[in-house]
Amino acid sequence: MGLKYLHELGFIHMDIKIDNIVIDTTAKLIDFGSCLTPIESQDKKKRRYTPSYASPEIHLRTPNITFESDIWSFGIIIYRIYYNKHPLHHINIKNPRRYYTYFEQFDSDSIASNTVDDILGITFKESLFFKYDSNADFLKSMLSFLPENRISSEKISSWLESVLDSF
Repeated sequence: MGLKYLHELGFIHMDIKIDNIVIDTTAKLIDFGSCLTPIESQDKKKRRYTPSYASPEIHLRTPNITFESDIWSFGIIIYRIYYNKHPLHHINIKNPRRYYTYFEQFDSDSIASNTVDDILGITFKESLFFKYDSNADFLKSMLSFLPENRISSEKISSWLESVLDSF
């Protein structure tokens, strides 16, 4: 998987979204113009991203952006594929500032004591392509509010291989 390889090279993509994935015989990640190393990402002026796919830590302008920010964005894509809508569809995506104010409302106590479903108001249920089982838990691990609780790109790569092998 391209994301795993990019992370192994030491880069954060910073703009993973459906428009930056091309599918021919395989899926390919494109548009590396926003890529940064973790050290470069500390310069907030260098950060370029699509607000509706950006992780909470990007919106909250935390100093250290990590590979886990890409995992959040990938989780948004997977959610959209499974449910045919953005998980944060209740936020006005035409106004990027709304994402910042949405994420700003959560304090560390509410994050620690609630699940990702409760914190983000995201619904995980069966869909046309998706049975509520370990896949839902896997998706939740990509969309964890706390970056350190998100799953790694290595595990995503293994999961994708198993999903694709099942077709």
